[in-house]
Amino acid sequence: MSDTRTLRTSLGHQITVFSHDHVGDKIAKQGLYEPENLQLLLALLTKLPKATVLDIGANIGNHSLAFATQAHAVHAFEPVPHILQLLQQNVRQNQLHHVHVHPVALSDSSGSATIYMNQSGNMGASSFDQREASTVPIEVSKHTADDFIAQQRIGKIDLIKIDVEAHEVYVLRGLRQTLQRDRPWLTLEWNDPLTIERLQHSAELALLFDLYTPWVLGSNYDRLYWANQPFGLLRRKWRRWLQPRRPLLYPFTPSKLYKNLLFVPKGQEALLDAQYFQP
Repeated sequence: MSDTRTLRTSLGHQITVFSHDHVGDKIAKQGLYEPENLQLLLALLTKLPKATVLDIGANIGNHSLAFATQAHAVHAFEPVPHILQLLQQNVRQNQLHHVHVHPVALSDSSGSATIYMNQSGNMGASSFDQREASTVPIEVSKHTADDFIAQQRIGKIDLIKIDVEAHEVYVLRGLRQTLQRDRPWLTLEWNDPLTIERLQHSAELALLFDLYTPWVLGSNYDRLYWANQPFGLLRRKWRRWLQPRRPLLYPFTPSKLYKNLLFVPKGQEALLDAQYFQP
């Protein structure tokens, strides 16, 4: 296994990370990777009794460990063996018996596939697309998401986080029955041109727009939020001087790049605190 170090998260978990890796460096600096996103999602989970969460593309478990503080059950999916070992270790060393690790990828078909493991400082950027020459090809197992959920008798799904490096459209295609049946809250990235190219004009994105209201899941420091506000950049600078960073939800424009989106099931908007819409 690559060189590792063990940290303590701001939620009190021990987490072993790869040294000189993007996610681990963020945890060391901030206490969590994407702390503002998790602040909102954990608050949401307190309003979803006995919630079951899917962490699709779990990496070393930053989100899974955090979700475990509020969820009844967390199912973490990570197909890359090198990363999977750390995920399993992190679940074990925190004695999180309600976090279930699955060494598979979720997709729109079942079988084996080649994933390209990234070695250049961000293991989480491993992808089914060979996007860098220095990646290492690894054969992994993949399953149709709906079938896997049924076979494992996971039951009703309340929240899904997807971070799969341009494979999102295929995961969503395999999740269609679950999305229509359970209408779980859903978060995914919208900052990768290939991800966006595949999702744009797809039946999968159309289904999301039919079932959900999309919001940017950002922070009160986001330049894109302030860009169109009166004196926005000055007000952003004032916020950065005087206020801590915190989660902010604001309107989604498909033509722009954002770090993360939150798809809110229609009719469930009241579960979100009004503070998340105010900078």
